[in-house]
Amino acid sequence: MNSMKMMAMLLPLLSLIGCSNMTLSREDCLRGDWNALGVQDGLAGKTKGELNLHKEACFEYGIIPDENQYFAGRETGLLDYCKLENAVTTGLSGHLYQSVCPKEVDAAFRQQNLAAYNLYLTYMRNSYYNSYYNSWYGSPVGYYGGYGYGGYGGYLGGHFGNYYGGFRPFGGFGFRSHGGRRR
Repeated sequence: MNSMKMMAMLLPLLSLIGCSNMTLSREDCLRGDWNALGVQDGLAGKTKGELNLHKEACFEYGIIPDENQYFAGRETGLLDYCKLENAVTTGLSGHLYQSVCPKEVDAAFRQQNLAAYNLYLTYMRNSYYNSYYNSWYGSPVGYYGGYGYGGYGGYLGGHFGNYYGGFRPFGGFGFRSHGGRRR
């Protein structure tokens, strides 16, 4: 493949990579409400380094962010973000704490956020494994909520109740009162 064809193929990809760090649009940079942007970033628990990303985004348009306004707004946003109840909320939504809170609450915030974040990871891991398992074997509880094995529902035993209730020690062998078939 000649170099011109290769360049023609790579140029669109390279332009996408260049835009991947852009945090602000041209309109956001021109608006210049750096205090509001700081509040927004503070409420999201963003680090001070977020301002550098905003600077890069606005540099292209010849605009320099007002650091004093941005950091004043960020501190205002962090006052709400750094409440301990927010540590659990942010952790459960998949956001790991970035050490942005004052020293007085930093350790407690970190501990609660990490515990909640670990629950989030466990949930996501289980969701992934369940969807993978179900794609191969079907629902492990069968059609009617009983405890079966794999997609075979009660056929392999262990079915201690189905949609209609009752104990079925041998699973799906014998009469099926629900009239449907198992996967």
